[in-house]
Amino acid sequence: MLAKTYNLFKTNQFLQSSSVVFSTNLFIGILNYALVVIASRFLVEQYSLWTAITGFMAILLTPMTGIMTEFTKNASKLDKQSHQDAYNYLQFIQSKAKYINYAGGLIGLIFGSLYIFQVTPANLTITALIVSYSLFNIIANINNQFQLSTLTISRYAGTMIATNFGRFIPTIIFLNIGLGVFALPLGLLSAALVNISSGSFFIKRFFNQHKLLKNQFKPQDYNLLNQFKAASKNIIILLFVMIFFNISPIISEKFFDLEQKDIFAVLYNFGQIIHFGSIAFMSALVAYAARGKSRKIYYTSIAIVVTMTMSIGAFFFLFGGFLMNLFNRPQYLDQIPLIMHYSVFIAFFNIVFVSVQYLLSHSEYKKLSALPFIVILLVVFSSFSASGKLPILGSEIISFINTNIIFSLFSAIYFFWQVQKCNNNQ
Repeated sequence: MLAKTYNLFKTNQFLQSSSVVFSTNLFIGILNYALVVIASRFLVEQYSLWTAITGFMAILLTPMTGIMTEFTKNASKLDKQSHQDAYNYLQFIQSKAKYINYAGGLIGLIFGSLYIFQVTPANLTITALIVSYSLFNIIANINNQFQLSTLTISRYAGTMIATNFGRFIPTIIFLNIGLGVFALPLGLLSAALVNISSGSFFIKRFFNQHKLLKNQFKPQDYNLLNQFKAASKNIIILLFVMIFFNISPIISEKFFDLEQKDIFAVLYNFGQIIHFGSIAFMSALVAYAARGKSRKIYYTSIAIVVTMTMSIGAFFFLFGGFLMNLFNRPQYLDQIPLIMHYSVFIAFFNIVFVSVQYLLSHSEYKKLSALPFIVILLVVFSSFSASGKLPILGSEIISFINTNIIFSLFSAIYFFWQVQKCNNNQ
């Protein structure tokens, strides 16, 4: 059995690449959630606000994710033809994206300066800095996705590790000097600088290794309008995926009382660890799936995320007391069963996430058209349950989680069915 598993791993490039990506993201996850624990100790009264800002940031970054998904699909298909074709495409996209990069840096400088001189309020400045980060980081993200598209996974891993250290260390410094929630956007901007430097270094190595030529692209070879339309569709779909998962702390911040907000903030951060730990291998999915339809890639991905979700959730349930103390929340030990309860939502959501990514990699937008309506209904019903107007088997928090479970279950079934239709058409 072990020999068979080893041989399967040895001959399956997708599994090999996914293992490298998984190990990298697992390390990054430990690093980032160590930061969450540290933040929970520094920001006792602002912890739920930190969590809400994190959720808002994930939603705000969705347009960038949509653009990068389209770039990855196209670059991966071109790299299948030749490295030079993929590199030409990279240079073309960089030539168009550099102005967005400049705009992001300018926004950060302007609003940072205005806040220093006490012209703008804190909330507006934090929002502006997060917007600045999302724009300023575009060239770095393009470089990262190019490494994925060309399947130079080890270099991608090196860039990601360097970038996250570039966030972790400055954020701790900013927390220690008393900058509070400002440490979050400032740490992200520090990471962007490291990301740009390390990504450019690895792209240069790729260029030299394959003896490629610069400035060979012809703008007329790329239909930018069609790419923009496709990227816009990606953005809309991924925006609703991010809302599906990240709207919860924003709704809880509005409707829950202070203690409930704090409990759910801890629960949501556990949920993030479970989600990102389970999909840690997923970065390679679009790059591989875009090169041809493959049932094996999809089914393997589903099996991994469901197994990982329930395993991590069970681990948190068993060691919940230690983890609650780690988050400096020993008063919530009686809420530990909620971790396993919330893991059920994460498991179904992860099936939705994998299915959406697979359908996007094949530009199956019509099969994703129901997602916006599902998410809008989720937001409405979640708001009712959080406010106590829609009791579903328990208190506001339990009712809130149950609402999310119901919507994620039916969504998982629906999009799994859509993937089967997609594969049957190949």
